[in-house]
Amino acid sequence: MSKRRFLPKYVTRYVDKHGHEWLRFRRKGYASGYFKTEFGTPEFGVEYRAFNAAPLDHPLRIDAYEPGSIHDLCDQFYRSSRWNDPGRKEATRRHDRRIIERFRAQHGHRKVADLEVGHIETILGRMSATPTAANKLRKQLKRLMRYAVRLKMRADNPLDDTMPMKVTSTGYHTWAENEIARFQAAHPIGTKARLAFELMLWTGQRLSDIIRISRQHMSDGKVDVVQDKTGRALRLPVPQQLLEAIVATRNTGPFTLLVNDYNRPFTPAGFGNRMRKWCDTAGLPNCTSHGLRKALSRRLAEIGTGNQGIKSVTGHVTDSEVARYTRDADQERMAAQAIAALSQWEMSRAVITLDTSGQESG
Repeated sequence: MSKRRFLPKYVTRYVDKHGHEWLRFRRKGYASGYFKTEFGTPEFGVEYRAFNAAPLDHPLRIDAYEPGSIHDLCDQFYRSSRWNDPGRKEATRRHDRRIIERFRAQHGHRKVADLEVGHIETILGRMSATPTAANKLRKQLKRLMRYAVRLKMRADNPLDDTMPMKVTSTGYHTWAENEIARFQAAHPIGTKARLAFELMLWTGQRLSDIIRISRQHMSDGKVDVVQDKTGRALRLPVPQQLLEAIVATRNTGPFTLLVNDYNRPFTPAGFGNRMRKWCDTAGLPNCTSHGLRKALSRRLAEIGTGNQGIKSVTGHVTDSEVARYTRDADQERMAAQAIAALSQWEMSRAVITLDTSGQESG
């Protein structure tokens, strides 16, 4: 690709060390993000319009669009108590809104009442290469159409007759033991990379929670965490391995343990980019920060920790969430442990009795 070319307003370009070009939308007061489609394609234009249509402080205008249109429905939905529920995180609202706005950029002019199941199936079918994204869109459209029924814009919810796509991907790669050892070898105790790694490996928390941990959160050998995504409060032990990494790291901040090159707390995006570089330096292109959360879950499962124990560390609520994180547990080792335990249980229950002839039986 040419290095010098015209790019739309608010779009910037950079090439990473692997030679891959990235295009980013950045506009004050608007949610920033990276384009997923190639510049110059119709799909790129759709993404660009969606970014420009979703300011963070969008002044919603009453009667700004034709009554009964998807534009009209979206504006009313954004003003509703359901959308503005104080229990929902602002980050969640921004995430959901970006999904809706991409759909709105293409179909906002259409009538809500005209939307049929066949239309939905066609729209989602075009996203078959990215089933997770398709399912996220389906989820938001189902919420949106449910609100349309409440407003009497239509009598039914066409999303009720659709099914989510089957997702075969296991999501973020779960770190294996050899990958954990490789990162530790590349980033010794005392480095910022190693501190970040040990924090994630031993607390099992999300990136957004790790970057907020400070010494003020620690007392009596434990660390207090309030999860940003769920609001759940956890009190977790600080094992020796993590404590050594904290003590050995000099470059920590006054408010957070992890700080960037300007001695300021990391932003989630900034820390994610830095972790990517640390993993690449260790020769681990498939590993991510979230994969360490899954690695802790896998480790706990392999030593026989039950779902309740795992949830007490990770903060997951349901067993199904834990199942997704522990599916990469070492099956052979766990099967051996399970059968050995069963064998010992059965032998402990064996009672020698005497039959009527006086012969021993077991």
